[in-house]
Amino acid sequence: MAARDASSVRAEVWRAVEALNATWTQGDAGALAPWFDPEMVAVTPSDPEPLVGRQACLASWQRFVARAQVRRWTTRAPVVRVHGDTAVVAYRYTLDAEVEGRVARFSGRDLMVLRRVAGRWRVVADHFSEPPAPTPPTPASPLRVGDVGVGEIAAAWAERWGGAPIVTPWGHHAPDAVRALALRARDDRLAALACWVRRATRAELVTLDAWPTGCGHGGRLLAHLHAQLRAAGVRCIRCATTNDNVRALAFYQRHGYRLVGIHLDGVDAVRRHKAVPPTGPSGLPIRDVWELVCDLAAPQAPPA
Repeated sequence: MAARDASSVRAEVWRAVEALNATWTQGDAGALAPWFDPEMVAVTPSDPEPLVGRQACLASWQRFVARAQVRRWTTRAPVVRVHGDTAVVAYRYTLDAEVEGRVARFSGRDLMVLRRVAGRWRVVADHFSEPPAPTPPTPASPLRVGDVGVGEIAAAWAERWGGAPIVTPWGHHAPDAVRALALRARDDRLAALACWVRRATRAELVTLDAWPTGCGHGGRLLAHLHAQLRAAGVRCIRCATTNDNVRALAFYQRHGYRLVGIHLDGVDAVRRHKAVPPTGPSGLPIRDVWELVCDLAAPQAPPA
């Protein structure tokens, strides 16, 4: 295949992907049938198991369109490779949609495999995935605890929390109204960030973030914060997380927190200030807020 021919075929494939995405984002998921191969397989953010077959895939897209009115769909960084009558397409997307009267933002990556049948490109596989985690500090980079500025707090909140304010059952928090500690790599990149407020002998952990998650950075910074607060005379610290975030619930319990309350429909207060998706990555509806408390005056055991 000549270079010009290869380029034109890649452009043709990408036009096909844009056309099929335009079909469902404009509300007509049923019209996707000619685009979907009868043996299509799909992995989507809202279905717990892979979808097999055209009808199962159509039903999933139709369920989404039925509950979400797409306001804006954008794609970037497309990569198209063609191997005979088979094409592989990867790209990133951002989707703004109105769900149950509220606008939510979804973003991620899409990987498609298409097959040309009778001159038409059909999707034989479609896999949606979350955006990649930031690159972690290299193991050789020592981590240190230090202060953090308001600008960095605001940037971290924009990345992880949809921006300020952070709304908890106990108040609305701005970047310039919280105290903060950072865990940094040698090159000064953030490895973890803890933001809190103090009220006499009680404290509230407003946010705790780590880059990336699951590497122990958040737990290390939290232990440092607990020791600092304990030395300053703070007797307990509380925090909140949403009902879908079972990983956070387990994390805090490992670090001495206990579940002491549930604020039913507590996320409604957050949605009055910013977009919150109706469901989390696990597929659970985001509705309620869990309240957890750590007794800093109690004898301390190492995390499990």
